[in-house]
This record gives sequence, C-alpha cells and structure tokens, in this order.
Amino acid sequence: DLAGEGGMCEIELRPRVLSVSQVLSVGKTYPRSFVIKNLSRSRSHVTWEKYPELLYQAVRVEPDRLTLEPLEERTLQALVCPRAVGRLAVTLQAEVEFGAPASLAVFAEVA
Repeated sequence: DLAGEGGMCEIELRPRVLSVSQVLSVGKTYPRSFVIKNLSRSRSHVTWEKYPELLYQAVRVEPDRLTLEPLEERTLQALVCPRAVGRLAVTLQAEVEFGAPASLAVFAEVA
C-alpha cells in the first residue's frame, strides 16, 4: 500500500526582498543569506532560474537546485556580483515542482 498526502508543494522565502544597504563595486561578489522553507508535507524540488551571460546574472543563488524534505528549512546564498554602475534591481524566480513559483528580489546601488 502507498500512504501519504498528495497536493501542491509550497515554499517560503525569508526575506523575499534583499535590499543591500552598502554601495557595491563592479566586479566584486557580495553574499547575502536568506532562508527557504518547505511548508509542504511532501518533498519539494526547487530550481532557481538563470540568465546566462546577461546583466541579470549579476545575482545568482547557490545552490541553484535543491530538494527539501517536508517542513525542512535551509539557508541559501544570493551572490550579488554587479556588472555595471547604477541601480541594481533583479528578481529571480524559483521553480517549484508541483507548486507555485517563488520570487526573490534584490536591490542595490552600484558605484
């Protein structure tokens, strides 16, 4: 017999917005931590989107693929590496297998 509950997987990001208070420099990498939690009673598979060779790749999440057990919580790193001077405003999306996507927004000033 198979036992368990089906349904949508749901994840939570804390915080959902990372606002970097310091002025950043082009070419340097600034790690910022955030928490991801599986709110579901089943395993969740999460994949962070990537923008190869585009300005938006100035922010990436590590690890970019992960599996969360039911109710598991982990701390991930958003690596901010600005490529141009100005305001950095990026939203990255986490695709959740059998669930709604979640978004992480990153804002910073680059000098």
